[in-house]
Amino acid sequence: MINFSAVTTTDAIAIFAMGASIFSAIYAWRSTRNARAQFEAAEAREQRHYEDSRLRENEVHLAANYLALETSSSEIFKYTADNETKIAAIRGAVGKTIWSAKKYAEARGILINLYYQSLNLFEVCARFRRKEMIRTEVFASWIAWMVEILEDDYFRAHWDALIRSNYTRDVRDIFDVGVEIFEAGLPVADRDQAFYEAVAEIMGGCEAIANWLVDSREPARWSELDCSSKYLSSGTSQAA
Repeated sequence: MINFSAVTTTDAIAIFAMGASIFSAIYAWRSTRNARAQFEAAEAREQRHYEDSRLRENEVHLAANYLALETSSSEIFKYTADNETKIAAIRGAVGKTIWSAKKYAEARGILINLYYQSLNLFEVCARFRRKEMIRTEVFASWIAWMVEILEDDYFRAHWDALIRSNYTRDVRDIFDVGVEIFEAGLPVADRDQAFYEAVAEIMGGCEAIANWLVDSREPARWSELDCSSKYLSSGTSQAA
């Protein structure tokens, strides 16, 4: 038991000073801990804000890239439509005896120009996909356009010697394989599926591309949507 009567003024001052020091140390520790917690919370908020900003910025870039591709493709579609009557006779499964005829000289020039325009844009599309600057489904939707080009005997006859060297590796690989597939004599459905699967593998094993034709055959059905229940009852219209 402490005998307080024996405690001198000097001792009391020392005890008080020690208590004050302990209190100050505890206060400093708590203040530091609170400051650290506040700093970490502020840092977390800033990181979330940064990530949200990056996400929004990325969405804007994706939309801008998509719009640029669609705008450019519209110009090519217009070029095709404007020249349809001139090139129709040498498109598709048309033998050399037809497309090499002198009367189709202008048509051949127009068609080669169409191929270059189309593949130039597809090259940009492929580069965007590699850099994840467009969504997978956007790239996959462009494969159907390339199928139409590969269906031309005239294109396949001129791919290797005339067109191929103008393009980057992805485009070369896609059309090297594409020409081989389209020359293999497969049924159309198998041919197209084989091409989509080949493109999917070339572009890094993308299931969305490989399954594109299968997925696109499944139509959306109104009767399977919740909103249809207001109008349908066992196939009969009912009042909302």
